[in-house]
Amino acid sequence: KYDRMVFFCRFNNFDIKPFWCNLFNNMKRLIQTIILFASGISAQNNLAIVVGPYNLSQIRYNDVSIYEMVDIGTLRRNSIGIEKKINNILVGVGFIQRGYRYKIKGSLFNVEFNSPDNNSPFNVLLFPLFLEFSLGTRLYGYEVFNLLSFHGLYVLDSDEDKIELFGGLQIGFPLGGEIKASELYFTSFGYNGDNIDAKSMNFDAGLLIGVTLPSSNPNFGFRASYYLGLTDFKKGASSEYNYKNRTLSLSVLLYI
Repeated sequence: KYDRMVFFCRFNNFDIKPFWCNLFNNMKRLIQTIILFASGISAQNNLAIVVGPYNLSQIRYNDVSIYEMVDIGTLRRNSIGIEKKINNILVGVGFIQRGYRYKIKGSLFNVEFNSPDNNSPFNVLLFPLFLEFSLGTRLYGYEVFNLLSFHGLYVLDSDEDKIELFGGLQIGFPLGGEIKASELYFTSFGYNGDNIDAKSMNFDAGLLIGVTLPSSNPNFGFRASYYLGLTDFKKGASSEYNYKNRTLSLSVLLYI
């Protein structure tokens, strides 16, 4: 199984280096970027660290008929970043995880596997296709996309003591990711898994809207936001079988 996974990953341009090695390298680049960003906005007023323990993400296919074969669900992951408020403008940089869960009927999966099509939704998905499932079984799993993100937002209400509404643009540059697949839902998703090469992803761009709420402690705040991806995310896939990211985020702000 390992040899088959390695062959599949190489054939599909997957990165077969250990996940933690890639994660370390990506985090090192992220920390360097945040340090450079923070040094460029040295004034401490209106500076905030944004921690998002609840990033609820999924994807939206351009062709909605794909949902007849693939059930797409929400995946919870994390984000962290730093941002600066300049008058009514918020600019920031951070690390964000998007992704989704999927469920596929084994019978449909094998039909596509035995009749491969470069534009099929099963090839658009990034999980390994060498798994074989009998009639009635299900394939469960998830994919995580790690992104270095930048955003520029306009704040409608600049009063620090009131609710602030904001909207603007967020872009993300892929750092890689992770795939997991399991035949049984109640087992861990470690049945098969590997890294996702950042080269298999396009840069991510979309609209970010939300609200920031004050707390009784002036050093903290709360935020809810929604990201609407506008760009096709899977590199090399046709527009029909491509998809865009969607994320609902709940975050805590630490003002420094």
